[in-house]
Amino acid sequence: MIIAVIKLTISQLFPTLIPKTMTSLQSRSLSLKVTSIMLLLVIFASCEKNEEDQLLKDQLVGTWKSTNSYYKSYTFNEDNTFIDTAYYLYSDNPFDFKVLAIISGDYMVENGQLNFSNIHLVYFEGQNNEYTQEYSTTYDPFYIVSSDEDILVLTQKDVFESVNKTNSGIIGKWTHDKLVAAYNKNLENKFTGGILHGVYDFKPDLSVNWQYETSYDNIVNNGNSTTTYDLTNSKLSINQWGLYDLNVSFTKNKMIWIYGDRTFQRKQ
Repeated sequence: MIIAVIKLTISQLFPTLIPKTMTSLQSRSLSLKVTSIMLLLVIFASCEKNEEDQLLKDQLVGTWKSTNSYYKSYTFNEDNTFIDTAYYLYSDNPFDFKVLAIISGDYMVENGQLNFSNIHLVYFEGQNNEYTQEYSTTYDPFYIVSSDEDILVLTQKDVFESVNKTNSGIIGKWTHDKLVAAYNKNLENKFTGGILHGVYDFKPDLSVNWQYETSYDNIVNNGNSTTTYDLTNSKLSINQWGLYDLNVSFTKNKMIWIYGDRTFQRKQ
C-alpha cells in the first residue's frame, strides 16, 4: 500500500518524469544497439580486408623477374623480407647480363598496397673500386599491387602532402619522402639505408624546384634541383627528371602520382 501511494504521489507531482525516463532508456538502448552493429561491421570489414591482404601476400611470395626492358627481379620471402636485384642486359640474350645493384629490406601488403621499409644496400657495381667512397640510390616505398599465379603487376604510387594545406591544384609546396639505400666506405657498417625528405615547389611559371635532404647513419646531405614541368589533362611531365605522362590526382591536401605498370613473371 505504501509503495502504491508513493508511486501515485510521484506520478502526480511529476506527470512526465516516468515517460521521459522510459524514452531516455529506450533511446540509450537503441543507440547501444546501433553502435554495436557498426562496431561489428567495422570488425567484419577489417577481417575481410586482412584476409584479402594475406591472400595477396601468399600470391606474392616467391621470385619474380621483369618482362620488359627494365630488367629486375624481386624475391619476396614468407617472413616479410625481400631482395631486389637490378641487372644490365648487354644484348637481347637474357643470360647476357651484369648485376648492377642488390637491395634488401622489409615489405608489407596493406589495403592492396605493397609497402617497402628498412631497406639497405647489399651490393652495387663498382663497390670494390678503391676510389669509390660513397654511393646512394633512392627507393620508392609504395606500389599498387595485383597478382595471379604467374604474373605480378606493380604500379608505383607517390603520395605528396601539401605544406600550407591551401593548395589549389599543383601550384604550391609539397613534401614527399623516399627511401635511400646507401654505401659509405668510412662507416663501420658500410652498407646501410635511410630517408630522403623532399620539398617540391611548383610555380605558376611552370618551373619546379626540389629541395631535398638525405639522411642515414647520422650523415646528412642537402641538395636541390630546378627544371620545368607540364600538366595537361591530369598528365604530368617533368623535364630533365625523366618523368613523363604521370597520372596526377588531388584529394584532401594530398597529391598522388601514378606511374606506368611494371610486369613481372614468376620464376620457376
